[in-house]
Amino acid sequence: MKINKIKGKLILMVLLTAFLVGLSACKNSNTNQNTNNSNVSVNKNAVVSPGLILGISPNTGSASGGTSVKVTGKNFQKDAKLYFGAKIAKDVVIKSETEIDAKIPAGDVGLVDVILRNTSGLSSTLQEGFSYE
Repeated sequence: MKINKIKGKLILMVLLTAFLVGLSACKNSNTNQNTNNSNVSVNKNAVVSPGLILGISPNTGSASGGTSVKVTGKNFQKDAKLYFGAKIAKDVVIKSETEIDAKIPAGDVGLVDVILRNTSGLSSTLQEGFSYE
């Protein structure tokens, strides 16, 4: 199981690095060439990010739900949605670009992914980041 977690985190880091390299290239230009070879205007100041979940505390809670958690990370958007598995978190308060407070929804006993989905549609997943007891 630890190998899968390491693989998942490594894949996420590689994808995020590739994304940031591409974003950096776009920031250096007012136009970006798409696959149709036509130029598209790009806002150099716009930052599109999936956000990045770095941790959750506590990382265990009751299957009946209601446990208060603090999610830490980077680039959280103000209207982001937080999921525990397929279920949306309750009472979500995005305190800053690096901190979210929420209450877990009810869930089945076992490990679930913690998913942050920003309004851009991009998401970040902390694989098996929370354990329902």
